[in-house]
Amino acid sequence: MKDKMKREFSEQKAASDWLDMLSGELSEESVQRITRAKEDPEYNQLFEQLAEADDCMESALEDTEFVAKLEHSLDLSAQPQSKQSGNKRKSLLSWSLVASVLLVATAVVWNSGPIDSQKVDAKRYVTRIGEQRQVDLADGTQVTMNTGTQLQVEFSTDRRLIRLDRGEAFFDVASDPKTPFVVSLGGREVTVLGTAFNIHRTGDGFFLAVTEGKVAVHREHDEPSFNRQSVNLPVGAEQSMNANKQWLFTAGLVAYYKTDTNTIVASRPKNVEHLIGWTTGVLRFEDIDFHEVILALNRYSAKKILVKDASLLDEKVNAAVVVSDVSDALNILSYALPIEVVHDFNQIIIHRSEGK
Repeated sequence: MKDKMKREFSEQKAASDWLDMLSGELSEESVQRITRAKEDPEYNQLFEQLAEADDCMESALEDTEFVAKLEHSLDLSAQPQSKQSGNKRKSLLSWSLVASVLLVATAVVWNSGPIDSQKVDAKRYVTRIGEQRQVDLADGTQVTMNTGTQLQVEFSTDRRLIRLDRGEAFFDVASDPKTPFVVSLGGREVTVLGTAFNIHRTGDGFFLAVTEGKVAVHREHDEPSFNRQSVNLPVGAEQSMNANKQWLFTAGLVAYYKTDTNTIVASRPKNVEHLIGWTTGVLRFEDIDFHEVILALNRYSAKKILVKDASLLDEKVNAAVVVSDVSDALNILSYALPIEVVHDFNQIIIHRSEGK
């Protein structure tokens, strides 16, 4: 009985912390628990399962018929209307963990359609804010996942499919000419045979950086061809991603795809390796505006970083910081910039330092 009560208490705490993190209203207690999660295997497992449940819940809540039945079964419809809309997500996600995991299984079946008899491997991997993880896939491919990332692996006999739902990952792909390696990005795909590249999925598109070999960017379900000219997208030129059109990128090139305009643009930075420095736990900034540095660090911080003095945003930064400790990274930046860092219980506030 005590073990069951302890388990239920852990489930409630993990669910509460996950919901607080989604809302951006983390308490000091929640921050401490999340920080210590790696030392608590049970809490760590609960947190990952809740991350999976939350992603599937997003899709399930778009089904009005499903939501109506769910509200009825949970008696949520009895709540006052003024509270119902604000509490719906929290009420649904506050089920017991068993119900959440069952919902994951159900939602995955609903969203995936008919079961593919050719599928030989299907797994999901998640990293929390501030966490990085390396995954060794069955074909020998190594995937390094950055902070706040979720991906699904669906290997079949004719292709190796990765669905990058959110976040960033570096892929060192095992060569297999007979089985293309495909990364799905919601309407667009990146296909390779054996190479190394980085993809960062953003709210309005994705960044692609190729470090080895070549990759094809094309519409979902279009058949890519690697027999065309190896580089057919002029650097700096914005091109449309129309039907039956693909663009090839070789090592050293970076591409940025914009969803709203359905366009892609290529660039060739001096050192593409700097873009994947995060895989070693280090972010390198060379003559970068301070506001871009803060955007990058916020991806690794459980506490929101806020800059109170707008005059600081255009300050240039030349530094290398370790992402595993955001507080230490800001401390390093304080030696190079006129900033003062103040830690609140759920925020990190940056002011201009009068003494600099």
